[in-house]
Amino acid sequence: MIQNLTGILLRKREYGEKDLMLTVLSCTGERLDLVIKGANIPNSRRRAHLELMNLIEGTTYQSTHHLYLQNVQVKNSFTHLKENVSLVFRLAIFLEILEHALQSKDPQPEIYALLLETLQNLNANPNPFLPEAALIKLAHLLGFLPSFKQCNLCHEALEDIAHWDQEAGTLSCTGCRKTHHRPLELKYRKAFEFFRHASAEQCSKVQLQAHEAETLREWIPSFFSLHLDRPLKTLQVQVSSIY
Repeated sequence: MIQNLTGILLRKREYGEKDLMLTVLSCTGERLDLVIKGANIPNSRRRAHLELMNLIEGTTYQSTHHLYLQNVQVKNSFTHLKENVSLVFRLAIFLEILEHALQSKDPQPEIYALLLETLQNLNANPNPFLPEAALIKLAHLLGFLPSFKQCNLCHEALEDIAHWDQEAGTLSCTGCRKTHHRPLELKYRKAFEFFRHASAEQCSKVQLQAHEAETLREWIPSFFSLHLDRPLKTLQVQVSSIY
């Protein structure tokens, strides 16, 4: 059965000598693994359509073993965004998290809407913190964000300094904390709570000091690492490029 597809390309890799395997987040919010025949040939006309983060359209058909993509074309390649290497570099974490966290046949259209809105907004206005704001929203949609207002153990209100338990993915108060817990200041908890629910327009208006933005960026992977089955390769590359 042939079906129409609109989606965002999350990953591509070689599949045999001539074909490519694509991971696409469809407009229905479903993670799809698709084979596109002949796209790994150097002179293939399809290769130009298959850049990561491209919004693509095509048709699919199911064989006995694979779902195939055909008649693919680009609907939006977000050209201006891709001119900003820093933004592309940081959005790569978003794509890899989606690839790891989303399961086929478990559609989450709100996550597709978040990714598309983020790409569109960054293409029009490259706000420097918008990728991280989108990651915070993604962690919320996936159910990975902890409560930033009360202790996970005693359920009392958290003080100015709360304590992050990486093994449980939760926050505790001073009375319940363990020695290995990491302190998280109130102003950063308020920031995470704001970005959890704020619109893209509201997020783009936030002004952060350089050290504040950097601290928030350092914290964000902590919300995902407990829930993923392997470390994020893109995060390791970014850390190694810094040091």
